Amino acid sequence: MSSGLPYDIDSLPDNFCGIEDVPVWLFHGTSDETIPFINTINAYNATLDNCQPSLLPKVSLISRGEHAIHQSVFDLSALVGGSAEAQYDTRFSLYDVSVYEWLLRYSLANR
Repeated sequence: MSSGLPYDIDSLPDNFCGIEDVPVWLFHGTSDETIPFINTINAYNATLDNCQPSLLPKVSLISRGEHAIHQSVFDLSALVGGSAEAQYDTRFSLYDVSVYEWLLRYSLANR
């Protein structure tokens, strides 16, 4: 949620690519004034540019969403058609499956 990774290859931690075997779904509001949503796009690009992810990370940008989007993601109201009536940047993934259902598709045994 609202990741804070600046894209500066020299400042990435040495173990950054340890994330390449971890399922990652990045969420960010495009009106976040605390952490710019470009930081989430930078995290996505840093993973693709510097690592060999076995599973491509997902990015969902909530149009006009602010910094505190976590509650609507976790209570599922931000799901497409949900009560939050969130709208998504269609260049990226829609939040069209429960984050819990998505997460339970994966196992540590598969890493």
